[in-house]
Amino acid sequence: MTDISFKLTDKHIKHVCKIGKKEKTCRFLALGELFSCEKFGSLGCTINDRVKENKMVARGDNCDGLLGVIIENKADLIGKKVKYKESFPTIVIDGTVKDLVFEKEKKEFTLHIDAGENSFPFMINTDYLEISNTEKIIRFSVSGVGLIAGFAEISKSKD
Repeated sequence: MTDISFKLTDKHIKHVCKIGKKEKTCRFLALGELFSCEKFGSLGCTINDRVKENKMVARGDNCDGLLGVIIENKADLIGKKVKYKESFPTIVIDGTVKDLVFEKEKKEFTLHIDAGENSFPFMINTDYLEISNTEKIIRFSVSGVGLIAGFAEISKSKD
């Protein structure tokens, strides 16, 4: 399986994120120990709000971030185990990944889950999509709401 991650290279930071280009610089470019992308991270909604309030110089939205990498490599995720959980009401659906679709114009991400005799679409408006990508799972949730609104985790393990 391809390593589904979004590592920012110097070339990407310079040519896509446009570091140092004022308002053309990608608003989601963040610096901790290394540069990272917060487009679908925990700070994504806060960054978008700050841009709307004219509180940021960097205003660019220059690529599809981690979601773009996931969609490019979705063939590696089809058939992987997925768990959907929601707490109000309590719902748990175990299945496999049937498809992943990103409709950029509609700002919609849909994870289609094959749960035996049923197919279950988990859809999130990408303005509120948060993606957590670890060594073992990829988690999709609604930013700031998490378990209440539901989340889906795709297992990266081979079984």
